[in-house]
Amino acid sequence: MNRYITVQQGTIKSTPHDCFTKVKLPDGQIITNFDKLTDSEKAQYGEFKYVESLPTINREMQWYTDKQVTISATTVNVTYAVGNKPIEECKRIQIEKVYRKAKELLDISAGTRSSVEIADWPLLKQDILQYLEDSTVGPMLLNAINRSNYDVNGLVTTFLPKISYENDIITTRSAHTAVIQSLQSVQEVIDYDIYATEQSLIQYEIDGTSIPVDSSLNETQIVWPSPK
Repeated sequence: MNRYITVQQGTIKSTPHDCFTKVKLPDGQIITNFDKLTDSEKAQYGEFKYVESLPTINREMQWYTDKQVTISATTVNVTYAVGNKPIEECKRIQIEKVYRKAKELLDISAGTRSSVEIADWPLLKQDILQYLEDSTVGPMLLNAINRSNYDVNGLVTTFLPKISYENDIITTRSAHTAVIQSLQSVQEVIDYDIYATEQSLIQYEIDGTSIPVDSSLNETQIVWPSPK
C-alpha cells in the first residue's frame, strides 16, 4: 500500500502515513473518498506520495548514511547512501564466519563421542599419521587397539575417512582465510561467499594445496567438504 506525506509550500509537515480517506480543507470543506483521487490531485491538497528507496546492504559490514530527500510535483523521494566499515574490519568479520563454519563441521564430525574421546583424538590422530608414515604404533593408537576388536591396520583404515574429512575442513578454512586476506576492496570482501556448496568441482590451488571449487560459478569459490 502506498504511503503519503504532507507537504506545504515545499516543506514536509508530517511523517509518512496511509492515505487519508477524508480530508478537511482550511475553509472547512471536506473531501470524501480522498484516497480515490489521482496522485496529482492529492498533491494539490498537500498530500504527496512517499517513496523510500533502501539499497540492499550487508548489515554486519555496512549501514545507511547521507539521507537525501527530493520533492517532485507529486512525490517525496527518500534515498540513502551506503557506508562501509574499514576493510580490515570487514575481513575480520568474514574470517570469523569461516572459523565458525569450520567449527560447526568439526563438531558434527565429533558426533556423540565422550569428552575424553574428544580430548584424546588429536593424539590418536597423530599416532595414526605416524603409523602411516613409518608403521610405528604409538601409545594412543595401541590403547585404542586394545579397546577395540580391530588389529592395527583395521583400526587405522576405520579412522582414515574421518582424518581425511577433518583435514579437508582445516584446509578449506585456511583457503577461505587466504582468499579473504588477499582481497583488495571492501566490496569484494562484503560480496565474498564463504558458504559455497555447489556440486560441479574443479581444482584450485592456494600455496600448492588443491581445494575443491565450483566450476559453474563466475568467480572461483572454495567448497566446504562433505562428510566421508
